[in-house]
Amino acid sequence: MIHKVTLTLALILAGSNQLFGQDTLYVKTASNIIDGSFIEPYTNKWQVSEIDASGSKSVVRVWTDYVQVLELDGVIYLHRIQDLYSPNLEFQESWINIVAKENLLPKRFSLHNTTGRLLNINFNIDKLAVQDNSNQQSFEPEIINLPEVVYDWNLYGMLLVGLPFHAGDIYKIPFWSQSQRSVDHVVATINGKKTIKTLFNKSILARKISTNKGLTFWLIKEKPYIIQIELQQPNGSILLWEML
Repeated sequence: MIHKVTLTLALILAGSNQLFGQDTLYVKTASNIIDGSFIEPYTNKWQVSEIDASGSKSVVRVWTDYVQVLELDGVIYLHRIQDLYSPNLEFQESWINIVAKENLLPKRFSLHNTTGRLLNINFNIDKLAVQDNSNQQSFEPEIINLPEVVYDWNLYGMLLVGLPFHAGDIYKIPFWSQSQRSVDHVVATINGKKTIKTLFNKSILARKISTNKGLTFWLIKEKPYIIQIELQQPNGSILLWEML
């Protein structure tokens, strides 16, 4: 399962991207590409199923997600909490994001689960303070200098919701990868729209956003924003998030 910066944002043409056949826009501080100002509080819930190569589908998780708006030190933030449960609703893990509402630049990410894993990442423009009990004896913060301002990919679809939805555009977004211990990039391609039928029998016309991380999202610019997600897994199976 997946674990796994108003500052100004810069729009820089990164040149011709042969993989996609057109230019990629690099999201960097100085141009306001990513906009979260329209995002409102919401509550969402998905059934997560695994679909194997034969097409057999089995429920593996129930995933809840909600966003609140809060003010800290005069700044308006989005406070997002995602809770992961087993199919029989036993709690497994929580992810907590705090990001500036205006531009979705991160302030803090936290993760905790029933195995005792604790991870806190505090973002401060050009550095991080990371506390991670999975790879150190103490929980003292490790200060990591950054070569550029980064986003928090743990926001997943809610980060991509802030992009302009112009079909054919491609965006390259820098983020901190805790697993790689370095800055990584998610490449998001804006595709066309598709009608998604939810598990409560509602049809929603959503924008398809594909990424270089095996994740494909169907998103809209109004709550609850994230309609459906697919994750291609290394073993050839697919994880499918369907709205409940």
